[in-house]
Amino acid sequence: EPVVFLDSLGRAYSVTAADLPPARGDGAPASSLVDVQGGATIMYCLAGRPDTSVLVASTGGYGFLTRLSDMVSSRKAGREFMTLEEGAKPVTPQAYEEATGKVIGAVSENGRLLVFDVGEMRQVARGRGVIIMGLEEGEKLVAAAVFDGKALAVAGTGRGGKEKEITLTGEKLKHHFGRRARMGRVLPDKLKPTAIQLPPSPRREPG
Repeated sequence: EPVVFLDSLGRAYSVTAADLPPARGDGAPASSLVDVQGGATIMYCLAGRPDTSVLVASTGGYGFLTRLSDMVSSRKAGREFMTLEEGAKPVTPQAYEEATGKVIGAVSENGRLLVFDVGEMRQVARGRGVIIMGLEEGEKLVAAAVFDGKALAVAGTGRGGKEKEITLTGEKLKHHFGRRARMGRVLPDKLKPTAIQLPPSPRREPG
């Protein structure tokens, strides 16, 4: 199975799971396993089956749906994968399972949340993608995630810089439903978002 690294300039690198150092400890630096391009740093790591569905997005508000196999390269120097706007960086990519009724939640650094149907996104192998969320000038997209549309938590910092998490369900969550590329609506509590937290997937019973 492939292990994919994504750098700050949108380039994807890959190794096989067998190439990773075994046993316990700190492991090996990702930069020793692949040839990272000049001026870039490894930001994220994904692993799984090649047909795993992945949502990727940038702080500039663009993103697309892809497969883990589209991020794989046979070269240590990797492959150009994400086309980023000037000054933009990738946000945390998310592997997800395809299912009916899935939606995408996107949150901006100014505390706005937009939720829309996953069918409004494009599936491509590389590039910039489409606008996920409308942003104010100078504003950044903080996170985007695919979920079932029933519950979503936004983590961040509240008053006094204290860590805080807001969980939205039911009508409070539906208040943020709209169409892709819209601005979304302000979260109910004042928060500077840092991440989207999804509830754990139900455990599958053996057999």
